Amino acid sequence: MTSFRRIERANELLREIIGDFLVHRLRDPRLQFVTITEVQLSPDFQHGKVFFTVLGGEQKEREALAALESAEPIIREEINRNVHWRFIPRLTFIVDKRIEKAMSVLALLDQIAQSQPTSGETDAKVEKPSRKKPRRPSKP
Repeated sequence: MTSFRRIERANELLREIIGDFLVHRLRDPRLQFVTITEVQLSPDFQHGKVFFTVLGGEQKEREALAALESAEPIIREEINRNVHWRFIPRLTFIVDKRIEKAMSVLALLDQIAQSQPTSGETDAKVEKPSRKKPRRPSKP
């Protein structure tokens, strides 16, 4: 349980370090609209997956991915300056599609909601069952 919390704290710390480094120190125009959404470290801290989003479509995603991959050694140096771990993880950068997927699911739900009749229309069509108990036949 303690190691899980440790990894979660380390994930959040690396997300902040990498995000701040991209915004304030790294001057690459391909990384202008990049946001680091999540970092997932392996339990041994040897490898890390860095999830990111970027505004501008697939072309911008490819450019940002190439820029991040080429800047990986510099990003690792920045991590080393901020944390004093035995190992600095090798980073793999992954485009985070979860936000796009969530938006498409919400759009589908909106379409379904608009195609459903309103509650007033359904009440008129469907008979509600009576709440009265059925009468028992009397015994002779």
